Amino acid sequence: MVRVFLISLFILSFLRADLLDEKIKSLVTQKTYEKHFRLINKIFQSKDQFYLTKDRVDILRVIKVLKENGLLKLFFDEPKENFITFQTNSNPLFFMKIIEETLLNLGYNSFLTEEIKRENGSFVWTISFVSDYTLDPELFAKFLMKKECKITDIVREDKNRWRYVIDVDSAKLDAISLLPQEKMRLKRAIHDYWIKIDGGQKLSIASYGGNRWHPKIVVYDKDLKILKIYKQNKKTNWLVVYLPPNSYYIKISDIFTLDNLKYGLKVKVE
Repeated sequence: MVRVFLISLFILSFLRADLLDEKIKSLVTQKTYEKHFRLINKIFQSKDQFYLTKDRVDILRVIKVLKENGLLKLFFDEPKENFITFQTNSNPLFFMKIIEETLLNLGYNSFLTEEIKRENGSFVWTISFVSDYTLDPELFAKFLMKKECKITDIVREDKNRWRYVIDVDSAKLDAISLLPQEKMRLKRAIHDYWIKIDGGQKLSIASYGGNRWHPKIVVYDKDLKILKIYKQNKKTNWLVVYLPPNSYYIKISDIFTLDNLKYGLKVKVE
């Protein structure tokens, strides 16, 4: 009986080691793996520290250790086209908004959508950008955590192709919380204003003097399903937007340019 237990333990340890080893091989180049084989074995010798569960590798910890030891190369000798795929089982619109916010926070202002599709029940969004370095997985994960998102897996499909599997079920947008009867001044707009409300039937918006505001208001529910769109193709100083049931997020912008909102807005939900 003891012998059977020891054999089972040995097999389990072997399978776990093999799973970790395969993940490491998928992140570094074959040349790097072969050249630094002894170093890799040494820094990953305490294999249990690199597992979240018996069959799931702690991918972020693996990446952190590889980076700290100079084994994970994220830079190129010259600018290259990078392809990043984001995958989730959650609401696609909410997911894309979360990813877009995170990329903007990391300084990725110019990227193209290469593909949007359904793949084995998951929503998949692939973007591309030209740079001499690719998206840093560790830094990207830290910014996502601030939004209460979790990266469940990272796959390096090629030198300049990465795939991120992300859980955004508990995620939140970068939105200003506005309570009923609360008045708030929104400072000069750099990006569209996003407001999160908790109840209320109407939103009053006043434009400060010096603005040339041509309103564009979009009202969403919690899942970013559009409930109402309001536009006005003329300069506006004040307006009231009546809110449909289940209103949760509100985006405030200008039809033409955010330069028309240099002096900000005053908002109140009732």
